[in-house]
Amino acid sequence: MKYVTFREYQEAKLAITDGVEYVKKSSLDDGRIKNTYTTEGKGAFYEMLINDNCIEFWSDSRPERRRCDELPTLEEKGLWPAYGELLADAIRANTPFFSQMSDFEKFTLDNGHKYRTEEELQAGYNRAWKSKHDILLTEAEFMLEAGPRYDAEILKVAYDVLVKLVKQEKIKPGEVYRFARYEWCLFNPEAIITYEIFSCGRDEWVVNICDTEISKEEAVVKINREWGFEASRINIIGIPYYCASDDQFIRFDCADVSWLWASSGLHRVYED
Repeated sequence: MKYVTFREYQEAKLAITDGVEYVKKSSLDDGRIKNTYTTEGKGAFYEMLINDNCIEFWSDSRPERRRCDELPTLEEKGLWPAYGELLADAIRANTPFFSQMSDFEKFTLDNGHKYRTEEELQAGYNRAWKSKHDILLTEAEFMLEAGPRYDAEILKVAYDVLVKLVKQEKIKPGEVYRFARYEWCLFNPEAIITYEIFSCGRDEWVVNICDTEISKEEAVVKINREWGFEASRINIIGIPYYCASDDQFIRFDCADVSWLWASSGLHRVYED
């Protein structure tokens, strides 16, 4: 078996697929992910993922198999096939009915493109599994799920705030995962606040997922337009928040009644 550089692997692939239309098909070959790129006039190119850092490849025009186990450079990294993406393609091609898929396969279809290695994919699924079963993530798991774009020290603050809310039984342990997964309030952990409301015949805590602060004047205008409260009687309590999904988290009083406008709607607040 001949071993080549990553650049040689990429050049061999481009020699078949560059500048022409091709059909890509993914399959499982003896438990390994295999991609076939079929073209008209230039034959097909084949690649098989041996492990996270090794690809075996060949083509119709050059059938001898070669392997690349060289880590790509930063510039080349975007061209390196991600394990999660390849596995998702293989699942999609070999499992025609969504109802027949396992939870892991469904997770891979939705999220596989995010994970470059088998280990990263499995760890990502394990975090999602813990959330589904209402198990608290560790601090390290929370930071991995949030990703590298956030400051580590700020993530630790956010995690500590969320764990405190779990201990106070204001949120469930599994909800901590969602803050990392959906990147709620990770730039501004001070925005992670809760209020107790009465909803559907029982008391429950509502936690803020919006981290963009708006002025009290803007909040008054929003409340007046959306709910019809008289602007002169609205008293904003604390910092009003907004997020790009057009959700709000605004605590206010009007005519001696306490209210909370959250993503779930307008609620009476009985305790601060």
